[in-house]
Amino acid sequence: MAAGDGPLFRPGLHDRSHPADAALLADQWLAGGETAEGARVNTKAHEHPFLPGTECLIGALGDDPAVSQRLSEMGVLPGSRLQVIRVSPLGGTLEVRVDESETLALRLSDLEQLRCRFTALPLTAAAARFTPPLRIRALLGGRGFRERMQQKQILPGQPLRLLEFTPHRFRVIPGSSAEAVELGAGEAVKIIVEPLPEAPSGGNTENAE
Repeated sequence: MAAGDGPLFRPGLHDRSHPADAALLADQWLAGGETAEGARVNTKAHEHPFLPGTECLIGALGDDPAVSQRLSEMGVLPGSRLQVIRVSPLGGTLEVRVDESETLALRLSDLEQLRCRFTALPLTAAAARFTPPLRIRALLGGRGFRERMQQKQILPGQPLRLLEFTPHRFRVIPGSSAEAVELGAGEAVKIIVEPLPEAPSGGNTENAE
């Protein structure tokens, strides 16, 4: 690990079987906020999970009546699916799409009031928020970035195993490869991942007559 990278975290240390480690990691790196279980978003502006490629399912609009009314008037309602398209240079305003509607410009402070369940995140945020296994949903970079990722076998639709990470480096095994690949944070933030549903165990669950 290079000097200055900070502490090294391994996914097995902060999964659901180690809630204390998960809470510590989220507080250190992502400043709390939304989890896979739908906890309230409460983040610092530069550490929030609402980044390009983020998708979430809205459960509730929060406790502030004025914010809830403003969001509902714009079509942001419980049960809607929200996707982040762009973030302003200063980070205070985001362009989002709600369900299949036209894009909207929303304040980050309003989005932080939402109670939602994230369904897709950049790898930089997903590392501490999603429980493995993961699957690559999309690559957001340009042609050169996509070609570099293709050379590393990092492709949409492929599983991605996260071995370990710091805030600046991510060590992963893509697809069926046996070799680990190291990514910088600038690359990882462009890789959108989602939880990979685990195959049901125990075979046929129907009752035999």
